[in-house]
Parts: sequence; structure tokens; C-alpha cells
Amino acid sequence: GNYPPYSYLGAITLLHKDIEILNEEAKVIIHFLKRDTLKILGPIELIRLMDQYRLRIVVKGKNEKLISSLLYEVYKYHLESKKKSKLEIDMNPYVLD
Repeated sequence: GNYPPYSYLGAITLLHKDIEILNEEAKVIIHFLKRDTLKILGPIELIRLMDQYRLRIVVKGKNEKLISSLLYEVYKYHLESKKKSKLEIDMNPYVLD
């Protein structure tokens, strides 16, 4: 199988009122996440909530430690670079709405 528990998923959701800011941040994150052993899905535009655009990036692979450490690095980068968007990270999400 290609889904948990046989492979692992990590979901990154970016939220902001300006879709262009989200697209630029998504490009940087996708470039950072690219690995031969991982599949990157997205960015996918989700339904707007409370006047905020939402973009989702999904990372899929068999190495859970690699995915979780990369997601942590994305979190640290986002925090340190003081990005204007909000970042949500979910490891092995139940729902990808």
C-alpha cells in the first residue's frame, strides 16, 4: 500500500489574505522539501476561510523520521524568517479537506 501505515504523510497549510505571498512561500518550501525518496503534492488551493486564502502542500514517503524532521525545519525557517503567513503542520493527517 501507498498510504499509512505503509507510507507516511505530512501536510503543510499556509494561510494569508494575499494569494501571491502564499504562492511565493509555497515555492520556497517545495524547493526545500524536494528529495528523491519523497513525493510532493501541491501546492493545492483550498477553500478560503474568513477572508484568508489557504494553500496545502502534502509530503509523502516511507521514512517517517525524514518527513517529520523536514517539517520541523520548515517550521523553524518560517518562525525565524518572520513570514507574514500562518503555518499549520500535520503529520499523518486523518482528513485532507
